[in-house]
Amino acid sequence: MLLLINSHPGRQHELLQQIDMQIGEALAALDEARKKAADSKVAADLESPVE
Repeated sequence: MLLLINSHPGRQHELLQQIDMQIGEALAALDEARKKAADSKVAADLESPVE
């Protein structure tokens, strides 16, 4: 990553902002996927008969 940033003098700040935004979006997507998986597990657990 540093090689990419350093190979574009004068645009480091812009590139870092774009990378930061993409990382934030990726983390949000992962959090949403985890939440959906947890919700699905809870729903499946609630549907399972109690022994």
